[in-house]
Amino acid sequence: MPNEIKNMLKKVILNILLISVVFSAIIYFINKQYILAFVLGSLMAIVSFTINTVLTTRALGKNKNKLVFFLSSIIRILLVCIVGAVLAKININYILPYILGYSTEVLSMIFYGVSLKKQI
Repeated sequence: MPNEIKNMLKKVILNILLISVVFSAIIYFINKQYILAFVLGSLMAIVSFTINTVLTTRALGKNKNKLVFFLSSIIRILLVCIVGAVLAKININYILPYILGYSTEVLSMIFYGVSLKKQI
């Protein structure tokens, strides 16, 4: 994997972790029971983003195996949905913190993009 991609992956994951810590502290004061669902969503975002980055890099590189890329995408989506379904079965109110935790990936990528723009 190229160094640019590795650096991007590290920075985005670090941003996800930092955002998760900040929001977990806020959630702690609102309602402690939702922290686990939020953190689980953040961890799923990290796993999903990492798998997506690695497989996209490989798909665009030498190993252009579209079937593996397609199957991994399906598995990633199923994994995220299954975890969400299990949380919903435990307590339907866990869905929102889980989705918000998963959405930290988007915020993290926005922060990463802004940091790149500042470097230019």
